[in-house]
Amino acid sequence: MSKEDNHRISMAETEPSITFSVASNIKDFWIIFETTLKFHWNCIFSECASNNGRLVLITIWPESVKEDVVGVVIENDIRTNPLLRRFRHAFGMDKNTFIIFPINENLIDTYHAYELYFIKGLLVVERVDSIVLEDMLAFKYRRSNFRKVPIIVASQPDKRFPVQSKYTNVSGHLVLSGGFHYDLLRVLSWTLNFTPFNILGKGWIDKRPDGTLTGMGEQLLKGETDFILSGSEITLYRAEKMSMIHPMLGDRLQIYYKKPTVISLRNIYFSTFMPNVWVAVFIMWLVIGSVFLLFQFFKRKVVAKCETQFEDPAPHWSNTIFWCVCATTQQGNQPGLILHA
Repeated sequence: MSKEDNHRISMAETEPSITFSVASNIKDFWIIFETTLKFHWNCIFSECASNNGRLVLITIWPESVKEDVVGVVIENDIRTNPLLRRFRHAFGMDKNTFIIFPINENLIDTYHAYELYFIKGLLVVERVDSIVLEDMLAFKYRRSNFRKVPIIVASQPDKRFPVQSKYTNVSGHLVLSGGFHYDLLRVLSWTLNFTPFNILGKGWIDKRPDGTLTGMGEQLLKGETDFILSGSEITLYRAEKMSMIHPMLGDRLQIYYKKPTVISLRNIYFSTFMPNVWVAVFIMWLVIGSVFLLFQFFKRKVVAKCETQFEDPAPHWSNTIFWCVCATTQQGNQPGLILHA
């Protein structure tokens, strides 16, 4: 909280939340490491991760090691530690966790930094080329190598959309074999280096009355698939439940409406607007008319004081009423609208 204005200080989306950890021995290292992981775990589901959950943990290994022994320490002391498996969701691909090893007998390269993260069930421990903080935080924030991990992909067979996906019957099972979705899956698996496994969707994504998703959306939220190829429109209820990629296709949406039957008396004078609009118009002109009458009253007082008499006040009333009626019932002619989104 800020002392000056007592308002919450929030970080921009590009600013990570960084936690440093320094321990004096191996035992304290893992105790502090576990405490920090619990904090990060809670932040994932709370408001402290206001910057889209980008949490960074930087820890210093408490003992200096030789350069050729770092790999042994990683295999024996880090990969086998059950603590990492317990909190593997805190090591997501969109998180950054670094362990920095002080190196003995090397006056040039005095530190080695390694990053830890999970790709599904696979623990990845890889060395970071630079230990400059700016470079570490920018280092592969968006991962590009899934290390051949099997990724389950759901797609919906539908004969109405042969351009999107084509299926071949292989031993009684439908297999994705062509179409735009097939080509997209091949490019993604090659670019990101994962092994794709296609499953059939259980229907297009819709929303139930209770707000839950149906079809492939339900499969995704239940963990039956890692991502889906659906070509679905980005709607609010879908975007609230799922993480959408950037739009890859654009289309025009046309909306038409049928003009109501023209009945001069009803359509021109009564059904032109909704009842609440008529009430608002009536109140508006009642206020305007009252103001005009008030000004006329004062004008007559002033004129009477100057010993000038009105010849006939009646025309003023008729003109005022006629003017108000004409102004409130004026109609224009507008062609039908076509909206494009």
